[in-house]
Amino acid sequence: MIDINKEYTTRDGNEVRIYAVDGHLKYPIHGAIKREGGCRSMEWTKDGMYHGVGFESGLDLIEKKQTKTIHIGVYVYYNKLGIIQVASRTEFDKNILDNYTKEVDFITKTYEI
Repeated sequence: MIDINKEYTTRDGNEVRIYAVDGHLKYPIHGAIKREGGCRSMEWTKDGMYHGVGFESGLDLIEKKQTKTIHIGVYVYYNKLGIIQVASRTEFDKNILDNYTKEVDFITKTYEI
């Protein structure tokens, strides 16, 4: 059952905006999908199916996947013995470093959760 308070996309990845979930009997979900050049008004079954039971379509509604973005700073520094080491930001915070520290890369990655 589609919930108007949740976020959805089409099965093929288009952004969706739901306007109503109490429309006429066969296709009670009303909304629009965002496509190149604008939006297209659409209707779906109560389960978010575009063609109805038994037919999977790229226009079916699926709940939007949640994502989390992490940022990792990678640093090079000399340890107490003068040996060059590489550390992530978390490891970097745990170490007492001197003036020989240099950030060499910064990685941003987004994961589905």
